[in-house]
Amino acid sequence: MSKNLQLRIIFGLIYAGFILGMLLSGKNTAIILLSLLGLIMLWEYNNIAQTNRTSGYKTVMNLVNIPIVVFIVYFLKNTTDLYPLLVISITYGLANIYSLVIKKTTLIKNEPKWFQMILYITLPMTIGILSCRWIEGFHMLLLYLFLIVWLCDVGAYFIGKAVGKRKLFPTISPNKTWEGFYGGIAAGILAAIGIYYYSGLYSLELWVFMGVLICIISVIGDLIESSFKRYFEIKDSSNIIPGHGGFLDRLDSFIFALPFYTLLIVIFAL
Repeated sequence: MSKNLQLRIIFGLIYAGFILGMLLSGKNTAIILLSLLGLIMLWEYNNIAQTNRTSGYKTVMNLVNIPIVVFIVYFLKNTTDLYPLLVISITYGLANIYSLVIKKTTLIKNEPKWFQMILYITLPMTIGILSCRWIEGFHMLLLYLFLIVWLCDVGAYFIGKAVGKRKLFPTISPNKTWEGFYGGIAAGILAAIGIYYYSGLYSLELWVFMGVLICIISVIGDLIESSFKRYFEIKDSSNIIPGHGGFLDRLDSFIFALPFYTLLIVIFAL
């Protein structure tokens, strides 16, 4: 085992343990976790996207999200208020998917950076915060989402390393393969089945469907963030997590999948 892989495993376990511990502690700590992760990702994003700007400008761009989140969190009253936010977030996600898969390009080339910052990071994390407030046990549902995303990633990595040959999207992420993609989906399905038998929530069919959907969307989210980094000619969003890069690198799949996952929960589970 290489030293780099050892480093990734050690700090990956610390990172995963911190997130799982916060989510297992209840909805209030889950809200704190999402707020903290959102702020860190915004800081990373603005350091990358506003390279030519002054530190004062970057600070303003980070702070501009706070009144938006405060307004949404404290003035929206119940679960039905989630629908407009979900529609906006999922429409943005679908536009990114269309641009990436059909047009073979990304929206980042045409979007104002502050606009992308709000839709890409602020809105999904705010949806997560509101869902923790209004949906019973959503902090545990977030934990299940993390587990599926992580196991998809692990399955894709090891299967891709072992037998991967056909490139999935070489212009953006040359290391991803179709074999790894299918391995990630298989791992996500197994994770979803395990979650169903552990939690007893909903139906097995819904969990299997969510496992497949989350894995597919997670890969797309990762590709979008990879295209983002290629556009700005950087390797990692930061070096906060040794062996892994930044939180935006680790959470790109999560933030992209979160609105779709929340919509399924709202539609089928409430």
